[in-house]
Amino acid sequence: MTGGAPNMIRPMPGNGRPRVVILGAGFGGLAAAVALKSIPVDITVIDRRNYHLFQPLLYQVATAGLSPAQVAMPIRRILSRQKNVTVLMQRVERIEK
Repeated sequence: MTGGAPNMIRPMPGNGRPRVVILGAGFGGLAAAVALKSIPVDITVIDRRNYHLFQPLLYQVATAGLSPAQVAMPIRRILSRQKNVTVLMQRVERIEK
């Protein structure tokens, strides 16, 4: 990861819960995070952007049919009611075992 965050994501101290790391907050990443809402895990969502973009409607933004705020929503807002999620705005460069 770049951007000043630690190079490794470590388990939360003291709670003993497993950690799930989701790379990317596209439709699949967000669906996975929401599906784990009631599971006793700590979720970290990593995306290089701080928003989720609904690309099929971008043409309507270009033609002034919609505002950009109508096709892009902050990831943290989407997952704000979920207490077991942390969102990091980072770029993943490699994965180490």
